[in-house]
Amino acid sequence: MADHITSKLVPESHLILDQPLLRLPYELLRKNFKSAHFNVEKESAAVKSSLRDTANAAQTASASPEEVLKNVDSMVARMRGLKRKLVACSEEEARIHKQTQSRITHLGELDSMQSLDDVKYEEWSRTRLDRLLVDYLLRNGYKDSAIALAKEKHIEDLVDVDTFVQMTRIRDSLNKRKVTEALVWCNENKKELRRMESNLEFMLRFQQYIELVRTQDQAKLLESIAHAKKFLLPFKDTYPKELQQAWGLLALPPSTRAEGYGPISVDHPSEPLHANTQQSPRSPIRSTPPHCVISWSVSAQNPIMPLISHIIHFTYIIVLDNNLRVPYL
Repeated sequence: MADHITSKLVPESHLILDQPLLRLPYELLRKNFKSAHFNVEKESAAVKSSLRDTANAAQTASASPEEVLKNVDSMVARMRGLKRKLVACSEEEARIHKQTQSRITHLGELDSMQSLDDVKYEEWSRTRLDRLLVDYLLRNGYKDSAIALAKEKHIEDLVDVDTFVQMTRIRDSLNKRKVTEALVWCNENKKELRRMESNLEFMLRFQQYIELVRTQDQAKLLESIAHAKKFLLPFKDTYPKELQQAWGLLALPPSTRAEGYGPISVDHPSEPLHANTQQSPRSPIRSTPPHCVISWSVSAQNPIMPLISHIIHFTYIIVLDNNLRVPYL
């Protein structure tokens, strides 16, 4: 009796663990729909405005026939551009639906199994292990190996290569001391970040400021002041101490040993990525205080890796869920 209870398969327990498998396609569909809706609203508003102005100009004879035709051609070009964007959204939606169907089929196979000793369950478990192996390789930066394994095992629709590729692209740009990619990502997810009271955008803007100050070039210093007024000053009530340190960087040379600053002209080798990505998905968003931005650029540790950790951490929280994530092996 005990052996029977031990070997009994409970599909619900597997479904709870594998919820991210279906949650990510849902989030991607939602994002794809929002993108299509935004494009339709933007282009339709522009065309309606242009059409109204053109019609008024034609009626009042304030525009020549050539100008009217030129405006009409411009509106047609806008609509063609919108069509291309919507076709791309439609293709992406079809791809996600296909991926979702494959995942539903994969999880639905559990209902046909009665025991953990079932031969079908052994085959299903192998597929799940392959999926987790691909996930592990992607998390640790072995993209090519992950793609090759997914193709060999025919599980391309069960893994999230594109999401990790985006994260890798952001990581690589951060390693090159460029935060543009990360800021684009922040802009795309600004509502979620605001809801979570994230300080990620502030840290990225702060890092931009530090990189400008680090050069000690007069033109760059003037640019850093303009950057601080535009992007850092709005946070003066939230991070007053950090902004005081920012202003201090303008007065102190890169070689300063003043407490709280340290040398900002020394580059240090990168640490392994996995050492900075083993955070708990339930850890507080602001567990890393903003003043650590200073230490990223001045300490003896790699100045940019904590940003990578936050990017990957936030990606999983926003795209998958705050409490659900495929476990590490």
